[in-house]
Amino acid sequence: NKSSQSMKNHTQIVILVLFISTMFLSSCKKDTPDPEPKSEFTVAGQSYALSKGYLLYWGLNSDSLSVDWDVLLVSDGVYYSADSVGGTGQALYLDLNSSSNTELSPGTYMFANQRAAGTFVDASVLIAYDFAADDGVEYYLNTDVPGGPIVVKKSGSIYELEVGFNANRDGSTVNQPVTGYFKGQLNVLDFSMMRTTQKKAIRDRLQLIKISR
Repeated sequence: NKSSQSMKNHTQIVILVLFISTMFLSSCKKDTPDPEPKSEFTVAGQSYALSKGYLLYWGLNSDSLSVDWDVLLVSDGVYYSADSVGGTGQALYLDLNSSSNTELSPGTYMFANQRAAGTFVDASVLIAYDFAADDGVEYYLNTDVPGGPIVVKKSGSIYELEVGFNANRDGSTVNQPVTGYFKGQLNVLDFSMMRTTQKKAIRDRLQLIKISR
């Protein structure tokens, strides 16, 4: 009858409208970009903001094929230059080896005991660190299970780093995964005239710079 047919048509229209609405909402959701990750690192369940970064050039390695570039990412409150280092805050340090003498080459860097292009040989984080007093919480790379990789991307002058490695808190054997992300410019500092044969953790590196001035 007409009533039955009208109800059937109405039901079909409702179903069609719901289908179109679902497709529209799904399409809108896909078009919404994911929020950009924060520039920060995480260790032992705590995250720490990073506000600026430095790219330290140490020159050609002994293999004559790779170049030693270090990345130092720090929080507000920490200052760093070729002449001085100071303040209190957080720092993330990466000792990388690039295939380029003019930049930190984009690519994937894996841990290695010896320097070669596409490797990292050291990494550490400092938390609530007072650089003047050389005091704070320190985590150093666990070379037994180093983890990785460290991924470097570059667009123009903007670097994007995705960090992953395993670390031990100074004085402890408990392994802690360290993850991090940073996007921004890196201020290049040339330390090639100060290169040493034995490069240790960031604390010793920064102390070396302080003493040499």
